[in-house]
Amino acid sequence: MGSLIKGDLYLAYAITHSQRNSYLLGKAYSVADVYLFVTLSWSHHVNVDARQWPALARYYDNIAARPAVQKAFLAEGLIPAT
Repeated sequence: MGSLIKGDLYLAYAITHSQRNSYLLGKAYSVADVYLFVTLSWSHHVNVDARQWPALARYYDNIAARPAVQKAFLAEGLIPAT
C-alpha cells in the first residue's frame, strides 16, 4: 500500500474518531494527540486545509486551547504576548 493511501486511511480514522471522542486514545490526552496536533498544524505547508473537516478543526482548536500548548506557542513566538 502506498504512503499516500495509508495517509488517507489514517486521516479518515482521525476524522471519524474525532467526531465521537475528545482524544485519540480514549478519555485522556496522550502523546498521540500531541503528534496529530503537530501534524495538523503542518497541513497548510502541503496545501491541505485541515479546517475542511469540522471535527478535526474542533479537535485542533481544543488542543490549541490547552494551557501548556498556549505556553509553548508563546515561547516559540507563534502567538503574541498579551
